[in-house]
Amino acid sequence: MKKRLPRLTSLAVVLLILVCAFPAYASKTKLQVIHRAVIHEEWVQRHLEGFYAENPDIEVEFIWIPTGEYLQKLQVLFASGTIGDLVEMNPSYNYGYFAKEGLWTDLEPFIAQDGFDLSPFYPTALDAARINGTLYMIPFSIHPGVSALFYNKTLFEKAGVELPTADWTYDDWLAAAKALTLDTNGDGKIDQYGMQAPITWPSIMTVFHSFGGGWIDETGTKSALNTEASVDAIQWMADLFLKHKVSPWSSEMVASPFATGQVATMLGGYWDVAGTANLMQEGMEWEVVTAPAGPAGVITGPSSFDGYAIPAASKNKEAAWKLIKYMLGDERLYDYVASGLNPTTNGEINSHPDFQGLKGHTTFIKSLDEGNYIPTPMPANFRAGELRSAVISGLEAILLGDVPVSDGVKQIDAAVQRVLDRP
Repeated sequence: MKKRLPRLTSLAVVLLILVCAFPAYASKTKLQVIHRAVIHEEWVQRHLEGFYAENPDIEVEFIWIPTGEYLQKLQVLFASGTIGDLVEMNPSYNYGYFAKEGLWTDLEPFIAQDGFDLSPFYPTALDAARINGTLYMIPFSIHPGVSALFYNKTLFEKAGVELPTADWTYDDWLAAAKALTLDTNGDGKIDQYGMQAPITWPSIMTVFHSFGGGWIDETGTKSALNTEASVDAIQWMADLFLKHKVSPWSSEMVASPFATGQVATMLGGYWDVAGTANLMQEGMEWEVVTAPAGPAGVITGPSSFDGYAIPAASKNKEAAWKLIKYMLGDERLYDYVASGLNPTTNGEINSHPDFQGLKGHTTFIKSLDEGNYIPTPMPANFRAGELRSAVISGLEAILLGDVPVSDGVKQIDAAVQRVLDRP
């Protein structure tokens, strides 16, 4: 046996050398990340190589989920205990409700241990990400609401209608929309409309706030839909279709109605700029200006944001935090804005000279810098998704003329309150 010891010792030395030579391979942490597909996928993928270069001991596995399925899949993953180590979140995906259930990790200790500088980030966004004073998510992008009016300059000039300005009101907008609603080929049918009525959720909320209304009260426990301001907002939206006829119905819309010239104006968000630029019909000029002010003088609607949260059940919290820090670095956030996705929550990046010439950029950033945007009001029980479905379903019946505004509002109000009364 003594004669074999040197050979065994030599083998042990070789194995030790191999382990030391390949430490990353021997100790890789596998990080599972839940992320929305398409919207942010390319941005994240572009920067993985850099993350691996700085963190060779971490291997990231992504589960990409389409936006339309995101909330449902998150609920399934939480219930099954397979939520992973890091989740892209948005208040609309029941972020607050999950926090209430104790399903997120407090990020303050990680921020403190590394001295992570949050000073360039918009305070309102960080405050909105805190639930009962605890920061469970750090936002990387912010949507400054549907706070701009997109207008087809070519159609305005052709019709001899005055171009929109930053001090327009809803009355100015409606007057222009009437003048721009035309039968251009003389066949007796309207083929050019003055506006694409605000019927998406973000634009609906903008109209509510522009009239001084909303969907829930400040406590998040009572519906605010059956108030004078909210009823006036809904009546205004219904009149666009049923009285003034300045907007096509959804069934009458062509694909990309603004870009093709079917409608002359629309309320839009930052995320609409890149898509409009890519789809705009050749020969048509378009511009972006601050959204018109409604009767309450409000020029923008609720903002929202996307960020990263670490599930409380994660076994790899330190590795997840490293990925958060990396993706919130200046280079990655600069690339995020340059890609036309949205402004970031880092005001210094948004103010970079390279972005000041981008169409619409300064219009939206002005709202953020001046604090004119409104954080998305959230129900106390955090059932935002259910509330949104109740409101949209009820509004459709009103806008189609199936239900009078007064009756429809009462029905929506009751449906919203039923959701708010749930635990």
